[in-house]
Amino acid sequence: MARKLRTLLVVPDLQDLGVQHDVRCLMRYWDRNAFEPVMLLHKREGAFADQFGSDLRSMQVDDLIPDIRGLRILLRVEGYARAFRAFRPHAVIAFVPYTNLASAWARPLSGMRFGLAVSEHAHVTASMLDRESFTPGFYWFYRQTFSEIYNHSADLVKCIAEESRQDLIRNHGIDAARTRLIHNPVDVEEVQELALTEVDHPWLERVETRRTPVIINVGRLARQKRQDVLLDAFALLRRTHAARLIFIGRGAYKERLAQQAERLGVAADVAFLGFQRNPWKFMARATLLALSSEWEGLPCVLTEAMSLRLPIVASRCPSGPSEMLLEGRAGLLCPVGDSRALAQGIADILDGPDEAKQRADEAYAHVDRFRPERIAREYEDLARELADLSGA
Repeated sequence: MARKLRTLLVVPDLQDLGVQHDVRCLMRYWDRNAFEPVMLLHKREGAFADQFGSDLRSMQVDDLIPDIRGLRILLRVEGYARAFRAFRPHAVIAFVPYTNLASAWARPLSGMRFGLAVSEHAHVTASMLDRESFTPGFYWFYRQTFSEIYNHSADLVKCIAEESRQDLIRNHGIDAARTRLIHNPVDVEEVQELALTEVDHPWLERVETRRTPVIINVGRLARQKRQDVLLDAFALLRRTHAARLIFIGRGAYKERLAQQAERLGVAADVAFLGFQRNPWKFMARATLLALSSEWEGLPCVLTEAMSLRLPIVASRCPSGPSEMLLEGRAGLLCPVGDSRALAQGIADILDGPDEAKQRADEAYAHVDRFRPERIAREYEDLARELADLSGA
């Protein structure tokens, strides 16, 4: 009987963020006959914790180290090394910047032989311009060390979009031969099934959306997402079109966005619905999805909208939207930070429903590239390559 490849997927926690969503999909579809996949977490906690059944195994780094305030970040490196010695992996795939660096430092400390892949789920150059995407101390350290670690301490570098892969190669000196491109997974059937759930919101009743279209934005309320640009665009749109705007997500920018809506005189037609465990039931009843981000990696919300045949207008930000929307054939694209262009794109969808439907159908025709069954097989191939590279 062939051995099972022991594979660790390293992510800090189970918060309601894109990376955790990816790991959840992968753990569900990973081939248990050929692999033994286990999550390595700092703590098994977060808004998504109840989405990971007990059959989705995990190890917790913080259970392996003393709880000393102020030293936990450093002690976790030793915790990783202890986890590696306990699990004896053949392959380790880290998913976010801290876990990338900690895994690379912990591998030699552990004395274990295994293949290591680090991951970039964002466009690195763009994310580094946004100081809110890192804590100040880690930002400096990460910026100083990541390219050296990726080229010399890890075996492979996983990217989720071609544009972000090229950014690492051209702007940060990452060896192209070490990079691998694997998209984010989205469980299309799950999205479609949960989208059928009833919604108790007066704006989203069918007779109401026919009379007054609803624009929806799904994501953290943060500077990166530039919902302020979307609000400006909405105010411009309202000069010529009746419409409503729903934000789904939570974040530090909620209050300032609500104040902006008041200043613009559109607050009565703007709703903040907070975090929703099932955002798809709202998306399925909306008229279109608007994404106004300054930067992304490969935004899953676009794939989810594609799965629902929901028309899309998105900023042409680095990276993801252009690649996902086939350079505009599967959704409208507009310049980053341009509220007038965004307002015009929304108006074009509202005024041209037949053309919008054609783009949405084109998007749906290309959604298979993100299905978790396919992405899981690509991750399994990555794990096999890592095991072979290390001789583990």
